[in-house]
Amino acid sequence: MYSDNGLKLISVRLKGTLDDETRKLFYIAKDIRKQLTKTRFIEMLDKADLSVDDIDSLKSVISYHTSVALNPQQMKWLDEYSQQQAGRTHDNKEQLIRNRCDLPSDREIKYFARAVEAGLMRESNGGYTWLHKGGRKASLGYFIHEVFNPKGTEQIPYQRLEKLFNITRLDVALDQAINSKTPQKWRPEIDVLFKD
Repeated sequence: MYSDNGLKLISVRLKGTLDDETRKLFYIAKDIRKQLTKTRFIEMLDKADLSVDDIDSLKSVISYHTSVALNPQQMKWLDEYSQQQAGRTHDNKEQLIRNRCDLPSDREIKYFARAVEAGLMRESNGGYTWLHKGGRKASLGYFIHEVFNPKGTEQIPYQRLEKLFNITRLDVALDQAINSKTPQKWRPEIDVLFKD
């Protein structure tokens, strides 16, 4: 290949330039590209166990890396699969929360789902990100207290929740939120979730 001024162009591939997640998606794209029947194509996607967000990322990898570009029919199959997965996610929201978080009670599922719907937190990377008040730990601690221990007699699974929200010292944040001398002004924003 030559440039406009007659110079020969060369392409250089640098090893290790893809992060692990992109590399994984690149190899998935490479595998599904070889599938010429819809059944095998869908089987490969099922085997990869991709979330809706992963499928969107896979589409980005496919559009950026021409070596794993799909033909129009395969792109149609991928779009159909993505829509199907999105439907499953929407229809089974509470079940997905139960599976992802290993939540043992209906109460926890109910209030986690309400918090997501209210925009206080969002699902991310196999867990959750707390968004209320800029991700303030104290408000998360208060929410956790109201979900797991509203009467003050139950155990709170701090280690599991710290992993789930990717934070540390949730116990300290909860203690500060509960034992504050004056109730925080943001409490009613969380309390509304628990009004049945």
